[in-house]
Amino acid sequence: GPTSHYQPIYNLFVKGGGTAPSSLLHTDQVQEFVEILLLQGHAWMQMRRYKELGQEIQTWSYCQTYTTSATTTTSNERPPTWIPWNVHVFAAASLQYTSSDKALASTGLWKIRKDIEMSSDESKVLDLLHVDHALSNLFLAQGEWRMALESLERMVEFLPPAARVLWSQHNNKNNNKPVPEGAIQALVHAAQCEIWSRQGRLLLQMGALEGAQTLFEQAQSLWEDVPHAESKLLRQIPPAHCLIQQVEPQLHANLGLLYFSYQKYNLALEHFRKSLETTTLAQKQQQVQEEETKHEAYALTNPYLASDWLGGGLIAPVARHTLHAEVTTNLAVAALYTCRLHEAIHVMEGLIRKSPSEALTERSALNLCTLYELSGDAATATRKKRTLQLIAKRFFLHDIGPESFRL
Repeated sequence: GPTSHYQPIYNLFVKGGGTAPSSLLHTDQVQEFVEILLLQGHAWMQMRRYKELGQEIQTWSYCQTYTTSATTTTSNERPPTWIPWNVHVFAAASLQYTSSDKALASTGLWKIRKDIEMSSDESKVLDLLHVDHALSNLFLAQGEWRMALESLERMVEFLPPAARVLWSQHNNKNNNKPVPEGAIQALVHAAQCEIWSRQGRLLLQMGALEGAQTLFEQAQSLWEDVPHAESKLLRQIPPAHCLIQQVEPQLHANLGLLYFSYQKYNLALEHFRKSLETTTLAQKQQQVQEEETKHEAYALTNPYLASDWLGGGLIAPVARHTLHAEVTTNLAVAALYTCRLHEAIHVMEGLIRKSPSEALTERSALNLCTLYELSGDAATATRKKRTLQLIAKRFFLHDIGPESFRL
């Protein structure tokens, strides 16, 4: 609003033009402003309020270089450096939902990538990771599997320098401690495991089971070589902390998906359970660390936490609670394939009961309602589905449409 201390920054961001006073931009307010801006945009996207999202982005004058007539702009029209590249990446990527021209999103992202490459900023490798991941998500949504795989593959070459930059940024805030090479290597390996996991899941969707198995086994072998002490050290650095605690649950989830694809449902169940167990263990370890180091307070003020160095989709959408929900859903489906219908329902209901805001998604609601239909008479199934719908309403989960409840 007009009385907000972010208003001068927003006015500059929307109106553009002129030179911003250094007293305005060299403050934490810019970082906070960017976080609020992107959180609002992601909220609109989650609730499918694409019209409002599009209207807001149209007012972002400094982003117009990449969101309108992207093919006709020149390299001299680059925006000011105080606006992080992830804002432009988000604005361009959102065009797949807000624009009738579906090619505009990829065109804008490619132009952003070109301008980042021409930048002299030493941290540009982080931004290149971000935009390549956005491209992989875009191609995945469009069904362009090979292009998505290539975008993920390009990210691999940036991992070592990106890990070094991330650690340097952390050190600048923590008395310039020496860079431990072992920790850098562990961070690279963790990111490599995540990329191979995503590529493997793409290959599973394409039906290339042997290729997926090779990638999953490579990721497993790579992580086994990482010393425990180094991975523990990395937990001090968000978002490296988020990435590290995901690796082991993700590796088990990979094997669960692979065995499911080979129709070995009992083995799939075993690995999905192990994934849930390691996720729970990681949660307990994080709680202990937060108590010891006040990590929670540090995370709220850490300027790099919101700047996901691998891009918004690679860590955030596969965050701990999201992975936990997805694995539980997969476990329930595998249980159903082994004729354990009531166990499948019990598992999914338990997860939703524990954390409705995290576990109740479009996918989990649709799957659970389908299981209700298979488990009993129509009246009982309808009653349970309406109860589930009331839970979604109670926790303001407006992004779950009525079609997910099969009513």
